[in-house]
Amino acid sequence: MTSLHDSSRPFAHVSPLLSKFETIMAPHTLIPEAILVFPAQSTVKAVHIYFLGLIYGSNSVNISRLDQNETVCRHVEEISSDLTPDALLKLSLLTWHFDARGDFSQELLQFITELDEFEEVCQVIWERYSDHSEHYVSCKVFTVEMLRLIRFLEGYVARSWTETCGRSG
Repeated sequence: MTSLHDSSRPFAHVSPLLSKFETIMAPHTLIPEAILVFPAQSTVKAVHIYFLGLIYGSNSVNISRLDQNETVCRHVEEISSDLTPDALLKLSLLTWHFDARGDFSQELLQFITELDEFEEVCQVIWERYSDHSEHYVSCKVFTVEMLRLIRFLEGYVARSWTETCGRSG
């Protein structure tokens, strides 16, 4: 399967304003937000590490250590705090698909990096999403929303990391 990442533009343009993204997200979930934050952060972390691997080169970035990096973890927390409950639910379900505890995993990172079997994974996650959200969407719409959410995170990470490095560098 061809990668869903656009290799000519690895961080395809997404709206710079989170509020614009929120308009396509449902406002309510049936799982408390406090439960969703940690596993959602694992997916945000995978997107973040994917981004760092792209800009610094996979070989020069010690990927096995980045998930514990204090700056990366702080940045992931900041990004996650801006996400809607529905986005947190979707990201949590994606994390739980690869690790039942909600931890960052190499399998999750590989999925974010390659987006292999994206539709198949979304099918499984959609079934769980339908059980835990007050927002019903078809599987096809859900798959599009998941791809947009991942693209949004790629753009958000790229912008905010560049701003952070620009301020500190």
